[in-house]
Amino acid sequence: MKTVMFYFSGTGNSKYIAQLFSENMNCKCINIENNTGFSDIINNSDTIAFCYPIYGSRPPRIMREFVIKHKNCLVGKKLIIFCTQMLFSGDGARSLTDSLKDIKYEIIYAEHFDMPNNINNFFLFPIYSENKNEKCYAKAREKIDKVCADISNGKIKKRGINIF
Repeated sequence: MKTVMFYFSGTGNSKYIAQLFSENMNCKCINIENNTGFSDIINNSDTIAFCYPIYGSRPPRIMREFVIKHKNCLVGKKLIIFCTQMLFSGDGARSLTDSLKDIKYEIIYAEHFDMPNNINNFFLFPIYSENKNEKCYAKAREKIDKVCADISNGKIKKRGINIF
């Protein structure tokens, strides 16, 4: 299985998860803000992984536009979708596929990762202490190890693909 990870990260949380996955799965990790030959990379891969933060239960516009632009290259591909969130994202993984309704693809894994707060100056969402941040990162590392083992063993999991 030739895999590539595409990510967008506003604060570094999604980049962190994308890099952990890529190191564990020994695959390329590419920031979608770097304008490289994305179509060629997608065409030469069997499995395409995406990692992005959730903004109001939706992927960021830049990730949605990336998927729309490269939709034809995603036909018949296996997809892995990772979302980073502070609290709850609902169906944040599924919402990326809204742009793919008219093509065939297969989601083989979808997962959400609780990460440190990326909202500043809002009293309801306090900034975590360094100790709490490290606990959050440690849980993410444990989770990515399990996720990669699941994927390697062919286990399919689709968290965040529907509202239930």
